[in-house]
Amino acid sequence: MGSRRRPPSGNRPKEGVTVAQSRRPEIEVPLVSYTVMPPCDYISGPTEDLPFYAGQSCSLVHEILPAGEIVRRIAAEAAALSNQRFAPMGR
Repeated sequence: MGSRRRPPSGNRPKEGVTVAQSRRPEIEVPLVSYTVMPPCDYISGPTEDLPFYAGQSCSLVHEILPAGEIVRRIAAEAAALSNQRFAPMGR
């Protein structure tokens, strides 16, 4: 698996190229391609070449929806659960 999909260190595209800067009051550090530093508030520059970590839960994503649709679904589920759980109290 490894060598087919991942070139060895020293042979990777853009390896060693500065892609962003970590700027803090006490220190400024260039971040190069293949860094392990994820984007955060003190990183400046384009972040598309920085790592965006995702855990095991990313395999649970089966569709990508607009935020409005997600909120509508959550509200509908909450209303249905609320009606179901509180219905016996109204009898």
